Amino acid sequence: MSELQSRARLACPPIDLSLPEPAAAAAIDATCKDLGFFVVTGHGVPEPLSDEAYRQALAFFDLPVAAKMTVARPGAGISRGYNRMADQNHAASFGETGAPDLQESFAIGPPRKSPEPTGVLAGFAPEAYAPNLIPSQPAGLGPVLSAYYAAMEQLAERLLTLCALALGAERDFFARRGDRHASILRMVHYPAQTSAPFPGQLRAGAHTDFGTLTILKTDDAPGGLQVRDRDDSWLDVAVPPGSYVINIGDLMRRWSNDRWTSSVHRVVNPPAAAGPQGRRLSMVFFHEPNPDATVAPLRGDAPARYPDILAWEHRRTKLAALRGTATAA
Repeated sequence: MSELQSRARLACPPIDLSLPEPAAAAAIDATCKDLGFFVVTGHGVPEPLSDEAYRQALAFFDLPVAAKMTVARPGAGISRGYNRMADQNHAASFGETGAPDLQESFAIGPPRKSPEPTGVLAGFAPEAYAPNLIPSQPAGLGPVLSAYYAAMEQLAERLLTLCALALGAERDFFARRGDRHASILRMVHYPAQTSAPFPGQLRAGAHTDFGTLTILKTDDAPGGLQVRDRDDSWLDVAVPPGSYVINIGDLMRRWSNDRWTSSVHRVVNPPAAAGPQGRRLSMVFFHEPNPDATVAPLRGDAPARYPDILAWEHRRTKLAALRGTATAA
């Protein structure tokens, strides 16, 4: 094993969620001070459920483009439905330029009736609580994604409780700011590459995630996730079977007042010789707090490093850059 491979395997330390809460919270605090990436075991997500979601998603991406476009994402600020190949550039959300990402995806939001929008929330509701677009084929996709979304909500709640404890906040600090969340479950398909990418073009360019935390389930196909460490080295992320990769996002970093880091990451291309084996699918749950939640640093005795911001305003700014739009409205 090379030094790089060894360091990569250490980049995401495993945390057993069946541990007592103080021990699990301390482990999360330790790793989030470093890279902000870790893997969890003892998560309780049924493997048959994740396997079926994976199978149904692949069946969807195998459909003709015209069939997938019947549930195309309807607007620049809405993260529901199908995103066609190369229609976004993650690196642009990080202030960089380059060729679009070599991926397509399908996403749903909360599979329940949206809350009555009032006050500030009314201005965010058309984007945050847009109806889900469910294709007619494959017939099982809608039900299994709804069930998987619910499992991800439960896992996110457990993780956010631990995050609150790790940061010295009330255990329900994030729960109270996420009871009307607009989190996104995205199935990301990276097709096998039949031609060479443009120079610098990746499956997902270097970026940070926008929200509180991200929950990732992926396969071991070539061409995968890399994290940039504090020495500016790119580390391959090794994922033990049956585990989930967790990383914190920009809003959690702001809440922690830079105690924790939202690390830059990317998805690289497979080797040119990978052929059909280079196909890859990731199932990603992006937890977002309530759209009208005010994100204010938990300062303690330290001065705030960030101004207060509404969660959805931060997301709008990032999405506008990622999708190449002048505004995200």
